[in-house]
Amino acid sequence: MELKKVFAFGLLFELISLATGLDRSDFPSSFLFGTATSCYQIEGGYLEGNKSLNNWDVFTHMPGNIKDGSTGDVADDHFHRYMGI
Repeated sequence: MELKKVFAFGLLFELISLATGLDRSDFPSSFLFGTATSCYQIEGGYLEGNKSLNNWDVFTHMPGNIKDGSTGDVADDHFHRYMGI
Protein backbone atom coordinates (compact mmCIF):
# COMPACT_ATOMS: atom_id res chain seq x y z
CA MET A 1 0.00 0.00 0.00
CA GLU A 2 2.83 2.40 0.85
CA LEU A 3 4.40 1.83 -2.56
CA LYS A 4 1.14 2.93 -4.19
CA LYS A 5 1.25 6.19 -2.23
CA VAL A 6 4.85 6.85 -3.27
CA PHE A 7 4.00 6.11 -6.90
CA ALA A 8 0.90 8.34 -6.79
CA PHE A 9 2.88 11.20 -5.25
CA GLY A 10 5.61 10.83 -7.88
CA LEU A 11 3.06 10.83 -10.68
CA LEU A 12 1.31 13.87 -9.24
CA PHE A 13 4.62 15.70 -8.96
CA GLU A 14 5.46 14.90 -12.59
CA LEU A 15 2.05 16.10 -13.80
CA ILE A 16 2.34 19.36 -11.87
CA SER A 17 5.84 19.89 -13.24
CA LEU A 18 4.59 19.39 -16.77
CA ALA A 19 1.57 21.63 -16.26
CA THR A 20 3.58 24.53 -14.90
CA GLY A 21 5.66 24.52 -18.09
CA LEU A 22 2.64 25.49 -20.16
CA ASP A 23 1.86 29.00 -21.21
CA ARG A 24 -1.26 30.45 -22.83
CA SER A 25 0.83 31.35 -25.86
CA ASP A 26 1.43 27.61 -26.43
CA PHE A 27 -2.18 27.32 -27.60
CA PRO A 28 -4.04 28.94 -30.51
CA SER A 29 -6.00 32.06 -29.55
CA SER A 30 -9.24 30.24 -30.40
CA PHE A 31 -8.47 27.37 -27.99
CA LEU A 32 -10.93 27.17 -25.08
CA PHE A 33 -9.91 25.60 -21.78
CA GLY A 34 -12.53 23.75 -19.78
CA THR A 35 -13.28 21.07 -17.24
CA ALA A 36 -15.93 18.40 -16.83
CA THR A 37 -17.37 16.17 -14.15
CA SER A 38 -20.50 14.15 -13.59
CA CYS A 39 -23.28 14.68 -11.10
CA TYR A 40 -22.61 11.23 -9.67
CA GLN A 41 -19.14 12.36 -8.59
CA ILE A 42 -20.37 15.33 -6.58
CA GLU A 43 -24.07 15.05 -5.85
CA GLY A 44 -24.58 12.52 -3.05
CA GLY A 45 -27.94 12.45 -1.27
CA TYR A 46 -28.84 8.93 -2.44
CA LEU A 47 -32.63 8.41 -2.29
CA GLU A 48 -33.24 11.81 -0.68
CA GLY A 49 -35.30 14.84 -1.65
CA ASN A 50 -37.49 13.06 -4.21
CA LYS A 51 -34.45 12.22 -6.33
CA SER A 52 -34.85 9.30 -8.66
CA LEU A 53 -32.28 6.58 -9.21
CA ASN A 54 -29.80 6.92 -12.03
CA ASN A 55 -27.93 4.14 -13.80
CA TRP A 56 -24.89 4.51 -11.51
CA ASP A 57 -27.02 4.26 -8.36
CA VAL A 58 -28.36 0.96 -9.62
CA PHE A 59 -24.99 -0.33 -10.89
CA THR A 60 -23.00 0.43 -7.74
CA HIS A 61 -25.61 -1.17 -5.48
CA MET A 62 -25.47 -4.50 -7.31
CA PRO A 63 -23.13 -6.85 -5.40
CA GLY A 64 -19.90 -7.62 -7.23
CA ASN A 65 -19.92 -4.64 -9.62
CA ILE A 66 -17.53 -2.50 -7.55
CA LYS A 67 -14.52 -4.36 -6.15
CA ASP A 68 -14.57 -2.73 -2.69
CA GLY A 69 -18.36 -2.36 -2.59
CA SER A 70 -18.26 1.44 -2.44
CA THR A 71 -21.00 3.65 -3.90
CA GLY A 72 -21.54 7.32 -4.60
CA ASP A 73 -24.26 7.62 -1.97
CA VAL A 74 -22.38 10.42 -0.23
CA ALA A 75 -19.86 11.48 -2.91
CA ASP A 76 -18.82 15.11 -2.34
CA ASP A 77 -22.26 15.61 -0.72
CA HIS A 78 -23.18 18.65 -2.79
CA PHE A 79 -26.83 17.78 -2.21
CA HIS A 80 -26.61 18.62 1.49
CA ARG A 81 -23.95 21.33 1.34
CA TYR A 82 -25.54 23.38 -1.42
CA MET A 83 -29.16 22.85 -0.44
CA GLY A 84 -28.38 23.29 3.26
CA ILE A 85 -30.31 20.14 4.10
